Amino acid sequence: MRALTLALILVTNLVVGMKSQFNVINNILNPADYISQIKNKDAWFAYRVKAQKNTTSMCCWESTNRENLQCDLENDNNSFGSSNKDGITENINIYVNVQKGMINNILTVGDECKIIVGKQEVNWLNDITHENSVNWLKELSINDNDVSSHNALYSLAQHDGVGASMALYDIASLKNHDNSQNAVFWLGNSRNDGFTHLQKLYKSLPNGNVKRHINFALSQSKSPESIDLLKQIAMNDTNTVQRADAYFWLAENNLPGIEKFLLNAVENDDSFIVKEKAIFALSQVKSELAADALLDLVENHSNADIQEKALFWLAQINPPKAKEIVLEILKSTKSEGQINNAVFTLSQIPEQTDDDVLFSLLTNDYSNQVKKQALFWLSQSENTNTIERLVKYL
Repeated sequence: MRALTLALILVTNLVVGMKSQFNVINNILNPADYISQIKNKDAWFAYRVKAQKNTTSMCCWESTNRENLQCDLENDNNSFGSSNKDGITENINIYVNVQKGMINNILTVGDECKIIVGKQEVNWLNDITHENSVNWLKELSINDNDVSSHNALYSLAQHDGVGASMALYDIASLKNHDNSQNAVFWLGNSRNDGFTHLQKLYKSLPNGNVKRHINFALSQSKSPESIDLLKQIAMNDTNTVQRADAYFWLAENNLPGIEKFLLNAVENDDSFIVKEKAIFALSQVKSELAADALLDLVENHSNADIQEKALFWLAQINPPKAKEIVLEILKSTKSEGQINNAVFTLSQIPEQTDDDVLFSLLTNDYSNQVKKQALFWLSQSENTNTIERLVKYL
């Protein structure tokens, strides 16, 4: 009991300490009402609502000093956000700047974030209700200018309760609205009940950027059902682009067994767009299994187009091996298409192999078509030394 009493005293002191910087105003329940009262004045006001459970405390910091967490209302803050080291906040504190009756800025911070007021006069609205805050921020997210609407949406996403999630769902459902895609993101990234809403959106939204963004949101969600739905989208969605994008985000999560899942798409999906995205996704998986799978596609697959794409992405993760394979191809093939693709792959290999590999094609016993392509890609270089060597060669 003594420990509980001490905790309550500490929290009370934190609240009183924060509000002592401000002019406390009571009996205003809605931010919109306060804004209508101050009319065309320039002013800061702030209020507090309960944060969603397990919300990491957010604050500002200088780019060179992550330890000095504080937000300055008078000056631009270099960086803003949170990290796992910042702890959990019970509340969010919302600071709003109004200029000539318009919202100029919204800053949402955790309980531990220090606020530098400077010469600013800040009014603390003591009685704003949680419901009114959600409704006001939802309206701003839909109707206000870009910066304020994005900040309002972020603040809304940190609110506790099903009302905030429903507001995000409503915004995500809007047709042709700039914040719909962002609302989908926050449902996946920060909402404890976001999966249910993402599932409904997936069933109801038409094909397009907003629906496709559900894939990313599911990959960010902590709900175990999210990955299952993402796999179903990858395998069964009727839209080629939606399927391809789902495979990419599954790979970004580095799931156990993802290599086999991606190879299944390469072999069995009807769309070459999906096959190509699955090959690219393999190159993004940080595992030896994925690298070996790419190499196997290059060396053993029966489809030349699959081999070509796999070789390109193998070159990005294992340049020496890709270089070895390409040079073997150039010695044996007479196909103009294979030659063009092989030399292009060499030109895109990261700098570990340097441009010397292209110069070697000019001086060694290769066909005129190989040398022609090597000259072309060398001429596209922006490296001064490469251009000087090329001039001397010519």
